[in-house]
Amino acid sequence: MFSGCQISLSGSSIPPDVNTISIANLSNESGSMPVQLGQQLAESIRNYYLQNTSLKIVPSGGDYQLSGRVIGYELSPVAPTSDNRAASNRLTIKLSLTFVNTKNDKESFKDQQFAQFCDFEQSKSLTQEETNLIQCISQKIELDLFNKTVANW
Repeated sequence: MFSGCQISLSGSSIPPDVNTISIANLSNESGSMPVQLGQQLAESIRNYYLQNTSLKIVPSGGDYQLSGRVIGYELSPVAPTSDNRAASNRLTIKLSLTFVNTKNDKESFKDQQFAQFCDFEQSKSLTQEETNLIQCISQKIELDLFNKTVANW
C-alpha cells in the first residue's frame, strides 16, 4: 500500500498507520443516571468501531484514544397538549469526550460535548422504557462520534 493512501470502510477515513483504538469506560458525573451507564455506553461505542472499521480495540495506548464522562441524564416533558400536559417525555444523555489521535494531533479534541435524545409516550414510565431509550440514544451518539473521529465530517 502507498504511504499516502487511506483505508475507507463504511464511510471512514483511517490512515494506514492507524491500527488500534482504546476506549475507556466513561465516568458517571450525572447523579440521576443508572450506575452502569458509563460502562454500557463505552461498550456500545467499542462495538460500533469494531463493526465499522478495521481498528483493533486495545485496553490503553491505542493509535486513537477515547475517554470521557457522562455529564447529563435528563428527563423532560415535550409536545404540550391543549390542556397543558405533555404528550410525550424526552430522555437526553450528554457526554463530554476527549479524543486523542496519536498520529495527527490536529484531529484530536478535548472535552467536546455530544448530546442526543429520544422521546417516549407520556403513558409509559421511564422505568418501562429506559433500556430502549438508552439504546436509541447510544446509537445516535455513536454515529455522531464516529463522524467526528474517523469520517471527517
